Amino acid sequence: MPKSENIRKVKYFRKFRLFLRFLVLSILLWIFITLTGKFSYWTTVRLEINQNLKDRFLQEQPAEKVIVRVKTSGFNLIYLYFFPKKMTLQTSDFNAGNNFQFYYLPNRNLPNIQKQWKDPTIEVFQKDSIFIALGKMKSQKIAVKSRVKINLESGYGLKDPIELIPDSIWVSGPEKYLNPIQSVQTQIVEHKAIQSDFQWQVNLDLNQEVYRYLKFSDSIVQVKGTVSKFTEIKITLPIYINTKVSNQKVELFPKTAVLYYQVSFENQKKISPSDFEISVTIPQVNGSKLTMLIPQLTQKPDFIKNYRIEPSSVNYLIYE
Repeated sequence: MPKSENIRKVKYFRKFRLFLRFLVLSILLWIFITLTGKFSYWTTVRLEINQNLKDRFLQEQPAEKVIVRVKTSGFNLIYLYFFPKKMTLQTSDFNAGNNFQFYYLPNRNLPNIQKQWKDPTIEVFQKDSIFIALGKMKSQKIAVKSRVKINLESGYGLKDPIELIPDSIWVSGPEKYLNPIQSVQTQIVEHKAIQSDFQWQVNLDLNQEVYRYLKFSDSIVQVKGTVSKFTEIKITLPIYINTKVSNQKVELFPKTAVLYYQVSFENQKKISPSDFEISVTIPQVNGSKLTMLIPQLTQKPDFIKNYRIEPSSVNYLIYE
């Protein structure tokens, strides 16, 4: 290759490198000039709520971010991208709305918010309102409802109602979530062929979404019951009329009824026919079309179970 051609190539590459340097410097200068200018930009701001009220507290976690349009230099925009600004509000800054809802209007309070920052300049908030839930913290006793299903062996029964220990628990937390709760239920559990006394532990069903805001004094309760062998007794009783009809007589057909009831062997000897009473009520409305009366067991010992009356209805006749 001739020497003159080599010299031309060297000069060409020198000029090309010089051009690249000039181009890079121009781009850097353009970027620098651009970033020193002012821009309007939507950015995310961290929101912090300080509780400074003595009688009201946050009922739930408030929003952690708000979107705001700011005006600042390009350099500062880059900084904001990696290190978002923080805006602090006090619970006393909020106005009361409906129920537990409180609101703050940031666009009407731009001067106060701007005092928290020297730069950037706030132009407008994307949403005109910031909402929080404020209320009291409460504790109260809530009843426990059993969902334990017990299937007794044939011929067995419960001497007394099933007992829950405890039958109520303390629940505490924000009143927004506590007020609507009337009871707490156990988990659904089923036991079959029971023929002896029992005492089981059962968990409370605390999986509802609202319960994550609350604290419970207990998460487990005891289910207790006394089981006894039962027998069925049959007795015939007169039917009484418990409503007087002036100047008239009432005749029932039939005048007696058969009562079937179950009772534990331990209590069987404590019962006599005089402990029971079956009665009917005569309608007092003139022109009543009722021709049948329903016998009711109006007196009985507390410890009998699963009774029935035959016949289930009786005829009557009123005459002078």
